[in-house]
Amino acid sequence: MSTPTGDFLAFLPLSTFTNASTNIFALARNQSSVTYLPSGIPREVKKGYGRQAAILNNRLLSEESAILEIIWADGIINLGLQQPFSRGSVETISANVFDGVKADAGMLRNPLDVTILTEGVRFARRLAATSAIQELEPTEIAPGRNVTSDHDLENFIRSNAGTLYHPAGTCKLGARKFGGVVDQDLRVYGIQGLRVVDASVIPLLPAGHLMTTVYAVAEKVCFHIARMNILSSANGSFRQLTSSRVEWSITKADVARK
Repeated sequence: MSTPTGDFLAFLPLSTFTNASTNIFALARNQSSVTYLPSGIPREVKKGYGRQAAILNNRLLSEESAILEIIWADGIINLGLQQPFSRGSVETISANVFDGVKADAGMLRNPLDVTILTEGVRFARRLAATSAIQELEPTEIAPGRNVTSDHDLENFIRSNAGTLYHPAGTCKLGARKFGGVVDQDLRVYGIQGLRVVDASVIPLLPAGHLMTTVYAVAEKVCFHIARMNILSSANGSFRQLTSSRVEWSITKADVARK
């Protein structure tokens, strides 16, 4: 049996794959939170990222927060950074909604991300050197055994890193004074009747794949909207909803009213 995306996945805390976790934490703690942010961002967004940076710093020493994903797929070890410090931006280019946007993912803008991935490469080598994997006679093709220094590994990472397609945070949930775009009910600030329900509302990436997280967010909002409609509806028109769980909620509400 095999999977289309990987035969083995592991999500690891920083201390699990490197002995440099304390040093990396010190680098993060001494770094100004706004140094590597995109230029021209609003003051509120800077404040919000400062709060996020404090959370990310603490996760570096946590045994319960995964920092790196190891993906074993078809003999290739892929490394996925789970808690990136780098931030990108999405900006409008005109007042015309059909003109699209200017998007910059900002990958590896913050050197902390490169430092963590460098340790990830070294861990992948130690993993490949274990007796269990050595039985498969692995050969390192990239970056190559001669690439060992921090400088050379950084050049390799910056030249070869790509996306795992987990974009999030462009309409983040949070207080408006900290750069939030939607409130706790995912309503867009300043626009009546508009909600955003997708990965863009997630302020900080979870250590995992986003699909199930987005499903959970959507389900929660669905129940919230249904509940609000039930409370405000006098004629019970929402009885036609087909989800068994929503029907259960409606039935329970109806019983309470009776």
